[in-house]
Amino acid sequence: MAQKLGRWLVLGVTVGVLAACGGSTLSGKYRGTALIADIEMEFSGNKVYVTSMGVIKEGTYTIEGDKVKILVEGETTILRLTPEGDLAGLPFNAVLKKVP
Repeated sequence: MAQKLGRWLVLGVTVGVLAACGGSTLSGKYRGTALIADIEMEFSGNKVYVTSMGVIKEGTYTIEGDKVKILVEGETTILRLTPEGDLAGLPFNAVLKKVP
C-alpha cells in the first residue's frame, strides 16, 4: 500500500510541476472588439491564429499563471485569463469571450 501511495504522490508532484511550468493550453476560439476592429483568436496546441480586419497571423503562446503570453511576428502581447475563462487586457478594456 505504501508503494501505491508513493506512486500517486510522484504523479501528483509531476502534474503540479508541469502546470507550474506553463503546461496548460487553450483551445478553441475567442472573439471581441477593440475600438473599431473585431478580433478573433483561435488556439490549437501551442499555436494561436489572430484574425483582425481580414488579416490572419500565426503565432505561439505560453501560459504562466493567469497570464497568456502571445508572440506574433516578434511582438509579445500579454493577456489575462479571467476566472470566467475569457481573455482580458486588450486596449480600451476589450475582452475576448470564449466562443461556445
